Amino acid sequence: MRTHLFPDDLELSDQQKSQLLTEVRDVLKRTSNEELFSFLIRSQLGELVTGIVEQLERLLERFEENDSMMLAERIEKEIADWSATMPEGALTKHDVFSIKGLVFAQLRSWC
Repeated sequence: MRTHLFPDDLELSDQQKSQLLTEVRDVLKRTSNEELFSFLIRSQLGELVTGIVEQLERLLERFEENDSMMLAERIEKEIADWSATMPEGALTKHDVFSIKGLVFAQLRSWC
């Protein structure tokens, strides 16, 4: 049994890469021209990427998975189980963006 993660274990899915790039673009859009060429922006983007990788590592550890694809399947099951515990009609009161926020809040609570 392996006890250490390898870089390939943390490979991001296409959806995760897209989300990461969207977040990076958002940071860059809010950054002034002066800051774009400073060390500060490199630090901010490094923290963003590190945070996402750390969350992925915590999820892999919490669900005792070694593979990010298996983790994705496990998270889908956990989210389905979690949503089944919600009071009937609780999710229908929300729009898509609110539900997405609820799901991500639940995911963060598992980290």
